[in-house]
Amino acid sequence: MQKYAKFESMVPRRLSDKKRFVSIRIPVVAVTDPQLSKERLAKYKLCDDALFSYPFIKNQTLIGINADWIVKDFKRQVKPAVTEMLEILEEQTNIKYLSLGVPKLRGQIYWVWVATERDMRYLNSASFGGHFRVTGWGLPFENDLFKGK
Repeated sequence: MQKYAKFESMVPRRLSDKKRFVSIRIPVVAVTDPQLSKERLAKYKLCDDALFSYPFIKNQTLIGINADWIVKDFKRQVKPAVTEMLEILEEQTNIKYLSLGVPKLRGQIYWVWVATERDMRYLNSASFGGHFRVTGWGLPFENDLFKGK
């Protein structure tokens, strides 16, 4: 985990009032059913490390959604805010993103792990069943890696 401490400064805990969301790329730790193979992920240059056999998946996209926006525009409902954020993201980038797992609140930001359809193909190929379900995920520098599993 100390190896990944350098990423902590990349993950803000608060956004300005005018900013609805922000995007970053950092590693995540994935808890999936079935497990993802570190070796198969390495084939796609997505993993070179693991913790208790849970892979640290490199260069993943996280979208941080301003909690104030969720409270104000979505009456504290995170799921519709994620749906709208994904629609805005697709509109702006012409790329469809899928959310993985449950959003994580860190400070005043809900972080959502998202993947493109291409990334999903790689992740599915790395699972032992050809597909997987995210049961939990975490930031590689935090102690709550398996919270919500």
